[in-house]
Amino acid sequence: MQHASSLAGISADHNSQNDAAPKAGEPSLLADLAGLITEIEAAEGGSETLDARLHFGYRVAARRAPDISELLIEQGITWPIVEAVLDEQIPPFTTSLDAALEGEDITFVIRSTKRGRWGAMQKARCGDEVLAWAATEPLARRLAALRAAWVDLEKAEAAAAKASPVTSPTPLPTQEPQSEARAGDKDWEISF
Repeated sequence: MQHASSLAGISADHNSQNDAAPKAGEPSLLADLAGLITEIEAAEGGSETLDARLHFGYRVAARRAPDISELLIEQGITWPIVEAVLDEQIPPFTTSLDAALEGEDITFVIRSTKRGRWGAMQKARCGDEVLAWAATEPLARRLAALRAAWVDLEKAEAAAAKASPVTSPTPLPTQEPQSEARAGDKDWEISF
C-alpha cells in the first residue's frame, strides 16, 4: 500500500486540457500538489488560508473550478470586493467533513491514539491504495484525495515522458516513518 493518494479523474482532465508538458521554469500541477501535500501534512489544524491554498493550488490549477478572482479582477472589480466574494466561494475544506474535494472517495478513516493523528485511505484511479496521515479528520481526508490525485497524475506524466522524455517527475513528499506497535496496545479506531 502506498502512502499517497489522488483525486479520481485528475490525470485525464489535466492531460486533455494541457496538451504540452510544462516547460522549464513553468509551474506544474505535480509540483503544486507536492507543495500542497507537504503543507497539509505539517498543518496542526484547518484554516481559511489552507482552504484557499486547496482552492487555488489544486481546484483552480487542475481546472476543476474557475478562477473567480481572475475573472473579477479582469472586469475591474476592486480587491476588497474580490476578497469578499472569495470568502463566500471557497468551501471550508480543512475544517468540515462535508467539504469534500471533487473525486474524493475515502474508503475508510482511522484514528491512531499512538500517533495522535487521523488516517484516511482512498484508492487512486490506477488502483493504488493510498493511506495519508494528518492532524485532523478533514485534513486526512483531503490529504488522501490529493495524494491519490498525485499518484494518478504522476503515472500519467511518467507514461507521457516515455513517449517524449522532456522532464523528470516531481517527487512525492514522504510521510513520517511507520512505527511498530507493541502487542496489546490499542492503536486504532476505525470509522466508516
